[in-house]
Amino acid sequence: MAKMGRHEHAASGPGGALPPFLHGMKLSERQQDQVFELMHAQVPAMRQQEKQLRKSLDALRQLALDERFDETRAQALAQSAASSQTEMALLKVQLDRKVLALLSADQRKQLAAKIASRPDLPL
Repeated sequence: MAKMGRHEHAASGPGGALPPFLHGMKLSERQQDQVFELMHAQVPAMRQQEKQLRKSLDALRQLALDERFDETRAQALAQSAASSQTEMALLKVQLDRKVLALLSADQRKQLAAKIASRPDLPL
């Protein structure tokens, strides 16, 4: 098993792994704990949206197979799926902003340089 660096948490899955933009950054133990707490606190809301999205998409698939297609129901399910995706995107950007606020001025400069050299780097 590979050793984890000081800046990485061994936990994996929702609420455990560091956001991609923090990979390779040296975080203090306090910052690591704060990032973990922020991510962990978000898990229930994200899970709820993921469940709702899956439920809406499954219902849409079933509706497509039904002999009697209901356009109004399909629109409502599609809107529900879109709403869940919107909420998940908002939760992610809110988390990213909170995590970025934990960084020192030097760390933010490092991150800006990293993003400038890798514009495709996911936040």
